[in-house]
Amino acid sequence: NAWAFNSYFSKQQTLQEQVSLLKNQKEAFVAKQQAVEAKEQIVENILNTGSSKSSYYINRIVAQKPGSVRFTEIQFQPLSRSIRPDKKIEMTPEELLVSGESLDNSEFSDWIALMESQSWVDHITVTEYGTAQGSQTGFSIRFLLKNDTAQ
Repeated sequence: NAWAFNSYFSKQQTLQEQVSLLKNQKEAFVAKQQAVEAKEQIVENILNTGSSKSSYYINRIVAQKPGSVRFTEIQFQPLSRSIRPDKKIEMTPEELLVSGESLDNSEFSDWIALMESQSWVDHITVTEYGTAQGSQTGFSIRFLLKNDTAQ
């Protein structure tokens, strides 16, 4: 009897360990599946914002940029608030933020004037302009875009 009891007891211990391992694997799988679903929701929110004209605007800005201006950041429809897993992603439509550095103040001013004359630009605001290092001047610009532009 003792031999049979020990044999069945060790089998039961092995099966309990396997069940515990499978439960842990299932919990990890469910957690990963939830993370994937959250990321899919983020992508779906971004895709549902409508047809993007980002390349249209960015190509025109870069094509007319003088050589003395260097971009460090371009944000098309920047986020209006931080991303939360339980909330819809909110972006600022019809807005483009550009940051960078300029080596020539007069070329920078001429470029801003040229950009303001574009048919797809409603208004430009220079939100930051100041000396960074040596002859380089850091800047941040906010483009308000016309929403009725026909390409």
